[in-house]
Amino acid sequence: MHILIKSKKEYIKSLIRVNHAGEYGAKRIYEGQLKALSRKSNHDVISKIQHMKEQELTHLNYFEDLMIKNGARPSIFHNIWHIGAFGIGFVSAFLGKNTAMACTSAVEEVIDEHYQEQIKILKSIDKNEIADTIEKFRLEELEHKKIGDSYSATGLAQIGMKMVTRFITKTAILISKRV
Repeated sequence: MHILIKSKKEYIKSLIRVNHAGEYGAKRIYEGQLKALSRKSNHDVISKIQHMKEQELTHLNYFEDLMIKNGARPSIFHNIWHIGAFGIGFVSAFLGKNTAMACTSAVEEVIDEHYQEQIKILKSIDKNEIADTIEKFRLEELEHKKIGDSYSATGLAQIGMKMVTRFITKTAILISKRV
């Protein structure tokens, strides 16, 4: 895939912005899920979501540090991602733990593809340290997908949640790359 890049510096700032938005969104999705599931007896899934959220916080902190070092800024839609990601997390979990995990699986599927593309570009422009860190994060995201897949069922709510979540995630990525 050929991508027009005006400069390495511009690409890195865009990468940082979109990944910061994504990791922040993931944190908020998990916060929404934890809020909805805390009212029910879902101790098995709550501990797994808490673990995934902690990993996302590590990813988020990395991109916040890169943001400072590279003079990047967050997406101008940060406040929308704040509310929207929490909302999709809450709604998915309100519909049950299987639907919450379908949401998780769908997000991580899209992020895997997104990170793979970035890693390829980063290696081609000799940004191997960032590529290696994103690869580590990608593997953790795949772990989250496996957890999600182990819970998610194939009911209408889960299929619908996956479709909606994939669409929202891809749209958020496109927007956050640019603004």
